[in-house]
Amino acid sequence: PLFPPLDFPPCPLRESEDDTYMVTVKQQMRTSMQRLAYYVRPAEKKAVVERFGDNVRSRNRVSDHILDWKPNWSLFPKEVKMRTREPAGTARAVHKPVDVDARKRKRIEKEETEKTKVGSSETEKIGRAV
Repeated sequence: PLFPPLDFPPCPLRESEDDTYMVTVKQQMRTSMQRLAYYVRPAEKKAVVERFGDNVRSRNRVSDHILDWKPNWSLFPKEVKMRTREPAGTARAVHKPVDVDARKRKRIEKEETEKTKVGSSETEKIGRAV
């Protein structure tokens, strides 16, 4: 024998009408729950060789159209709504190296433009005076 002998054998199943009814109701409820969009199926392993029968089986699945269901999230409470998070690496701010020479160039250009404005306004004053 594969298993050792049991000290306490399991109780025999009762086969009354009530029990069979409860078993069928349980099975129906289980299958209906599996057809809902909330039921998460385990990922299927992809075969190396693709067969014609695999395509036919995947087309004949009952719940494939349910997975395309797009809920209106505004009708759901806040706790139930799906939240999307960014990957941890993208949330951080990327520090760009500061180009000191560019800052100096901008400051010098700004000073030069101010000098030219002041110089042109002085020449206008001199021109008016003469």
